[in-house]
Formats: sequence, C-alpha cells, structure tokens
Amino acid sequence: MNHYVSLNGTILLTILWSAMGYYVYGGMGGITAMAILGVLYSISIAISFIPYVGVFIQGWVMIYQILPWVQDFTHIGTTWLTDIMLFVNLGCGVILWCIVAIWVTLTLRRYFGWFT
Repeated sequence: MNHYVSLNGTILLTILWSAMGYYVYGGMGGITAMAILGVLYSISIAISFIPYVGVFIQGWVMIYQILPWVQDFTHIGTTWLTDIMLFVNLGCGVILWCIVAIWVTLTLRRYFGWFT
C-alpha cells in the first residue's frame, strides 16, 4: 500500500512539473523536458538510501549528471522551476536519508555495540 501511495505522489508531482513546464518554457517542449527531468529526479531519490553518504551522492548526480544531460537533450535553461524541482526531490532524499541513517546507527549499536 505504501509503495502505491508513493508512486501516486511521484506521478502527481511529475504531472505538476510538466504542467508548469508548459507555462515556463512554452509548448510541448517544456512539458517533455519537465516530464523527463521529473522522472529522472524521482529515480535518483533511490540513491539517498545509501547510509551516511547517499544524499551527497544524490545531490551530485542530480546537479552534475541529470540536469546537464536533460538541458542538452531538450535545450532548456535553468530556471526557478528546475531549481524548485531539484530542492523538492533533494528534500525528499534528505528525509529518507535521515531515516535510513538513524535505522543503520541503531542497528549497529544494538548488534555490535558501535556508537555507544
């Protein structure tokens, strides 16, 4: 059930980004660019599940790998919309990263006596 809710949220956000892309970039090119960027940013959230360093890797991948590729592929520029998309998805990654880091720390502490 939780995966279903998460998938609906991802689809809803991608539709929202695409609709906003129509007005910011104009036409179907903006819709396509924001849909591609939204899907790739949503997939990159999985990187934040790496304990302790995942969110830093996710941020690097989003800023230096995904965004330049989408800009080259769709010929869009960086605007407030791409910045908001980056920070919203990075914020979701930070929340997941914190949960995973706390869970791993508590598990290591319980079973191995680390971090005491």
